[in-house]
Amino acid sequence: MKFKRELMIWGDQKIIKTLESYERLCFENSGDIKKQILTIDKILREIRKDLGHRDNQLKDGDLVLMFIKAEDKDKLFN
Repeated sequence: MKFKRELMIWGDQKIIKTLESYERLCFENSGDIKKQILTIDKILREIRKDLGHRDNQLKDGDLVLMFIKAEDKDKLFN
C-alpha cells in the first residue's frame, strides 16, 4: 500500500496507467505469465524514464529479467 501511496504522490501518469493495466491483467487471471512479466518491465521502464534514464538499447524484458533466476528465464522466453 505504501508503494501505491508514494506512486500517487510522485509517479508520472504513465507509470500509474501501466500499473493499473498490470493489476487489471492479474485480476482477470489471464494465466499469461509472460504478458504479466512484460507489463512489470513496462512499469520499470516508465519509472526509469520518469527519473531521466534512456533505455533505448534495452529490449523488452531486459529490466525485469534482472530479478528472475537464469533457469526460469529460459522457461519464460525460449
